[in-house]
Amino acid sequence: MPVLQHVHPHLLQIQSYVFTFVMHGSLNVLRVWIQNGFETPTNEMAELIYTLCNNIAR
Repeated sequence: MPVLQHVHPHLLQIQSYVFTFVMHGSLNVLRVWIQNGFETPTNEMAELIYTLCNNIAR
């Protein structure tokens, strides 16, 4: 997580928590998307998850 060190050095101490949050959050977003019958287009879901994961370190 070199990006985290540049943005928030203190996050390196809790990187496993950050990773867990991102993974479980992403998986649950996908789970709800599937349960809702894939209502949102795939490219929009990909962009949403990408944006959320990239912004978590800010």
